[in-house]
Amino acid sequence: MAIVTLMSAAPDSETFEQTNLGGILCFVIDRKLRARFFRLYDINTNHLVFQSEVYPNLDYRQLRPKFYCFSIAKALIGFNFANLLDAICFNNLVK
Repeated sequence: MAIVTLMSAAPDSETFEQTNLGGILCFVIDRKLRARFFRLYDINTNHLVFQSEVYPNLDYRQLRPKFYCFSIAKALIGFNFANLLDAICFNNLVK
């Protein structure tokens, strides 16, 4: 788990904008579905506010020391981590 701010950008751009979403990012392995997910929960309400499946060979890349991004259907999603060690840990999990 890690504290992050969720950012987004158009697929052909790397200019990220605030989404007003942030909270606790979890890397979840669902053995029943045989899938891995990024799940972002609101830190105040514990509600799920974002979810994306982590596919094999996901282009998860570092743009800055605490900022990583990946593409989904019509956007780039960025995670701005509050802690550098958490960012590195998530990178290792994805790879």
